[in-house]
Amino acid sequence: MMATRRPSLPMKAKFSSSSVNERIATRGRFVAKGFVARRQSFGSMNRSLHVTPWAIAIFALLLMGSPTGAATSGPTGVATTKHVVAARGRSTVDVAMTTSLGTIVVRLETAKAPITTKNFLKYVDAKTYDDTEFYRTVSKKNEPAAPFEVIQGGLNPKAGNTNASISLEPTSKTHLSNTDGAIAMARTNEPNSATTEFFLDLGDARYLNAGGPLGPGYAVFGHVVRGIEVVRKIHDATSQGEQLLPAVRIVTMRRIPS
Repeated sequence: MMATRRPSLPMKAKFSSSSVNERIATRGRFVAKGFVARRQSFGSMNRSLHVTPWAIAIFALLLMGSPTGAATSGPTGVATTKHVVAARGRSTVDVAMTTSLGTIVVRLETAKAPITTKNFLKYVDAKTYDDTEFYRTVSKKNEPAAPFEVIQGGLNPKAGNTNASISLEPTSKTHLSNTDGAIAMARTNEPNSATTEFFLDLGDARYLNAGGPLGPGYAVFGHVVRGIEVVRKIHDATSQGEQLLPAVRIVTMRRIPS
């Protein structure tokens, strides 16, 4: 069974022009709206950040237009990125996430983010993610002022040593980015606390990059290369606040042979 600590994104936040009141969901409890995830008991931490006018201006510029390298979905539903998804080489590994709403294929950057990809693939190979779920969605519908949109999964992995956290590989080091279709590790407010939970970005989520308002940011380690329409379907599924109701099941997660 998973340890009591569950890494997560600082999504439960009130965003305004004067402050960002981060409500970091640790151990699975979203205090702001009283949501308690199933099968676990939880705690919470709060941290306030002061946003200056110049920071607001810079953030506004970041949100203008599509980011370079953002994933797009063509007629076949295949996501493409200019800076990550090129011809597949030995430095990448493809993983298929079969969900109850369809299959998502992510390409992991083993050369650019070796610590993070090794950790993730350890759980993939141990079938840890089988029968887990995407349980959380952050969208303009449930968090209108949030500066990012994501879906989050990997709750309650059932096998392997899920208590082992890893060192953060910041985007400033990997040169990857929280853009449309990126996969990154969720964590607590402690940078080196990621274990099994992960999230997929929708749209420009560079707010979550290193050096931004959230300091060291969140570790990107790949991008969606197929099934971006499934990601959007999960993102738009019925929810109560940020809780997907029902959660979207991850049936299996497997490497795709090269």
